[in-house]
Amino acid sequence: MAMLKDLVRYAVVIVATIVAGCPEPVENPCQGKVSIEVSRLSVHLVPGTSTYVVLNGIPPFYITTPPDPTIATATFLDSSRSPATLVFSASTTATIGEDAFVIVGDECVDGVSISIEITTGTVSYSDHIQAIWHINCQSRGCHPGGDAPFSLDPSVSWSNLWFAGVTNMSCGAIYRLVGGLNGGPGNPDSSLLYMRVSGQTTCPRMPFSADVGDTLSQVNQDLIKAWIESGAENN
Repeated sequence: MAMLKDLVRYAVVIVATIVAGCPEPVENPCQGKVSIEVSRLSVHLVPGTSTYVVLNGIPPFYITTPPDPTIATATFLDSSRSPATLVFSASTTATIGEDAFVIVGDECVDGVSISIEITTGTVSYSDHIQAIWHINCQSRGCHPGGDAPFSLDPSVSWSNLWFAGVTNMSCGAIYRLVGGLNGGPGNPDSSLLYMRVSGQTTCPRMPFSADVGDTLSQVNQDLIKAWIESGAENN
């Protein structure tokens, strides 16, 4: 009987040792994952302009098939984190009606296709103006973040600009947009938004930078001006 008890104790010790030595099962982050979440599967670009798509997945992200560079380029702002921003820039020589595509992947998914179409010069807030804020303002940690509390997040940016009262008294009693509650859109040269990105006020030019030459491209300035002149719509 004593020998049997010893054998049982020995077996228990062996089993416990084996169990203790077994690593915890590692959860597979790719299990059941069939796609990358993208904010949109198609973008529309005016020649010379940029826009973006936000991707959620398992980083790093990568481009498996780039677009035709004579039509557009695609570049990640930071492919090592999720969500990631993929910036599309149309060639200045792209022709209206041309189209291209890019295929992107992440750690789990081989590829998702996003289409690119070159369109007319009609300015879209969601395609063109919001892209300016995202690429040049939010990606720098501002609006919101840093020392710039005024939010340019896609969910509130247009309403913040449209309904803003007199702001930044150091620049004078100037509305961000001459529109909404402020008398109707259409005058960029009286709108603080355009005046600051084009350097027409005594306040620091936006996007803020210690580098005097670090300003919005002329194409982007012209887009903002055209958007205000056309009615500053949330289109």
